Amino acid sequence: MSEAILQRYKDKLVRYCSILNQQLDGREYLCGEYSIADIALYPWSVILEDMAEINLCDYPNLRNWVTAISNRATTLPATRTVLSKN
Repeated sequence: MSEAILQRYKDKLVRYCSILNQQLDGREYLCGEYSIADIALYPWSVILEDMAEINLCDYPNLRNWVTAISNRATTLPATRTVLSKN
């Protein structure tokens, strides 16, 4: 895949991170309360730094959201299960 195509998609991810960061301003979860939106987007957000070289420190609300979801009691066992299979 060409560098131009990769950069195009990285730019889209940066834009989406910016939108999510704005959406999370003043909220703990994407829709105010923990919902399917959080469950669906969490796995993608975890791999952003490695996959697209996006630094979550540039998006403090998104980074806090990832941390909050990571620390949920229901997320920890699921994460361990997935990681142990890899």
